[in-house]
Amino acid sequence: MDDLVVVGGLVPSLLIDQEHLPEKVAPHVGTLDLDLGLAFALVGEQRYQKVTDRLTQAGFQSDVNDEGIQTRQRWRISDPPVTVDFLIEPENKKAKPVSLFSLTKDWAAIVAPA
Repeated sequence: MDDLVVVGGLVPSLLIDQEHLPEKVAPHVGTLDLDLGLAFALVGEQRYQKVTDRLTQAGFQSDVNDEGIQTRQRWRISDPPVTVDFLIEPENKKAKPVSLFSLTKDWAAIVAPA
């Protein structure tokens, strides 16, 4: 999808084929977490519905925190154990960093400058 930026520990394995590395090059010891940066300008166009559709079809669902409360800004799948965190730029300079921006009833993104 042209409107997504993928960041986080999973990125190197998406960019470099880990099975065909040159000799003496160790595979990336990354994590199985993925951070998706969303552009605020595209929210009003509802262009991110495909993201939730694809994740749901792949078996992802909202994660829960240690108290069992739904975390709409982080989705998870168990096999393989992968988490996806959603980040979004502030709507304006007054937006409070580290707050949640609701995209849908079941989906939110963490407001994160830059």
